[in-house]
Amino acid sequence: MSRKRFDHLFVELSVSVGKRVPRYALWLELHDLGWNPESLRVAEALEFCDGRMEGFLSHRGLKISQRARNRLRRELVKFDPTRPLPEEIFERLCGS
Repeated sequence: MSRKRFDHLFVELSVSVGKRVPRYALWLELHDLGWNPESLRVAEALEFCDGRMEGFLSHRGLKISQRARNRLRRELVKFDPTRPLPEEIFERLCGS
């Protein structure tokens, strides 16, 4: 289950702003907050969205609308890292 929630946050945040956010910078930002991105909890991801996300994005010239922020929060809450991702299922099916 390692890193699934971080990966999900990265992808959903990138989709929400319409551009790829810098992955390593996001990792460092979460680490600076005292969280381990390898085992990110949903409460931490939501706290990031409600707190430092705006500054993180604006520092990189990115913006997020309120509607996109609300959607991002919903996606983060409903994500279950214990369920296999489609690519994991496909990998098992193909035997790779």
